[in-house]
Amino acid sequence: MLRKSPKQEDIPFKKEDIPFEKTNIPFEKADTPFEKVDKPKNFFQEYCANGDAIANSSLLQEIQGKCLSVAFNMENSWVQEWLRNKRISIIVDETTDYYGQLMFNVFFVCGGQTNLASTEYPNIANNIPIAELVVKTLNYYNVSFDNVVFFIPNNSRYTLQVFQVLSPLLPRLKNNRCLVQILKSVGESWIYYKNFKFLTYIVLSIETSFIECPALEGRWNNLLNSLNFHNIDPNYNQNYNQYYGNLVLPLNHDLISWFKFIFWIDHHISQLRTFYIEEEMINPESKAIQELATVFKDPTKFFIFETFIICLAYLEATLQLGSTYSVSDELKVKFIENNVEPKPYTKMFHEAFQIASNTLKGQIDNHLALPMFNAVQCFDPRFIRTHCYNINSYSEIEEFKNPENNILEEWEVYCSLEEEFGNDELDLDNYWKNKTEMLPNLSRLALDYIWLPVSGL
Repeated sequence: MLRKSPKQEDIPFKKEDIPFEKTNIPFEKADTPFEKVDKPKNFFQEYCANGDAIANSSLLQEIQGKCLSVAFNMENSWVQEWLRNKRISIIVDETTDYYGQLMFNVFFVCGGQTNLASTEYPNIANNIPIAELVVKTLNYYNVSFDNVVFFIPNNSRYTLQVFQVLSPLLPRLKNNRCLVQILKSVGESWIYYKNFKFLTYIVLSIETSFIECPALEGRWNNLLNSLNFHNIDPNYNQNYNQYYGNLVLPLNHDLISWFKFIFWIDHHISQLRTFYIEEEMINPESKAIQELATVFKDPTKFFIFETFIICLAYLEATLQLGSTYSVSDELKVKFIENNVEPKPYTKMFHEAFQIASNTLKGQIDNHLALPMFNAVQCFDPRFIRTHCYNINSYSEIEEFKNPENNILEEWEVYCSLEEEFGNDELDLDNYWKNKTEMLPNLSRLALDYIWLPVSGL
C-alpha cells in the first residue's frame, strides 16, 4: 500500500557495505541511461514508504566508478598472480563478431584451463599487428616471456608468420599446429579419394538439393510422418535425437560432420530413394534432384551408392557409438543378389584407409611440437618404469638440460619408487599433487608440463 514517508537524506556510499560481486549485475542488464532513474524519484518520495532511499543517478555513477573499478582491479590482480611463474600456451583465433567484423582473440592455456585474455579488432590483418597484440597481452598480465611454451595459430598464412616474428622475443616458444587443421588434411585425403568420387558427388548433391530448395525439408518431414517412420524403426526413438534427428548438413572439408551425414543417409536411405524419385516431378528445374533421381532409379548405381554408405556407416557406428554394427551378412546378401564380386570394394577401402593413415602419419611425424610431447611423457610414472631413466633423454624440458642438484636428487627418488597402478587410468594431476611434499620441485614442473595442450598429437 502506498503511503507518504518522512523526509530522508540520501544514503552515503560506503564501499565495504556493497558486495563487489553484485554491483555489476544491474549495470550489465540496464538498457537506459543512469539519468532516467531521477525522473520517478519525486513520485516515490511522496507516495512510497522509504521512497527517499532510492539512489539518484549521481550515486549510481559513483558506485559504478568505484565498485566496478575496484572489482576489476581485484580480479586482474588475481589473474596476474595465478599466471605467475606458470608455463602457458597462446592460442590466436581469427573469427568474426555478430556483425561480421573481423576480430582476433588471444587465449591463455594454463593448468588445464583455457581463458580468453584479450580481443582486438585489427585495421589490418597481417603478422605485425597480431604479433603486437600477443606481446601487449603478455605484458598486460605480466607474463614472463620465458614461460610461454606453445603458440597455437589457426593456420592462416599471416598467423603462421606471427610465430616467426615472436620467436626471437620468446626463447622457448614452439609452434604447435592446430589439431583442426590436421584433421582437415586427413579428412580431405579421405573425402576426395579418387575412387570415392561417385559417393562424394551423390552426398554433395543431397546437400545441395536441401540448400537450393528450402521447402524440401518440410516435404521430407511430411514423408517421414506419412510413413510413420518413428514407430517403424525400434531404434529410432532411442537414438534419434542424438544421431538421426534433424537434418544437419556437413561442413566443408570436415571429416567428422561428413561421417555423421553419411550415418544419417544410411538410416534413411530407402526413404531418400522414394523421396527423390517423387521430387523429380516436383522440381524439374533442380539439376541436383534430377541427377539424384537418376541414381536412385538405376539399380546398379543405387547398389554402388548403398554399398559405400553401409560400409562407412559401419565405421561411423564403431567410432562414434563404440558398438559393432552387423554389416558383413547384409553386404554378402547384396553382393550375391547383384552378382557383384566384393574384392574390388575391399581393395578400394583398404587403399582409402592407407592414404588417410599416411596423411596423418606425415602430419604427426613433422609436427614441430612432437619432441616436447615425447619428453613430457617422463612425468607419467608408468612410462618411466618401462623406458629410459636418464634425465638427459628428456632435455627438451628446459629444466632438464642442466638440472640443478635438487632436481637430480628428486629424479633419483622418483625413478626408484615402487608403486602399483593396476589397469585403471592414472590421474596424473592427482598423482603429482600427492607428491608435492616428497618431490616438491619435480611435482611443480610436472604440474606445469602435463597440462600443455596436446594439439594434434
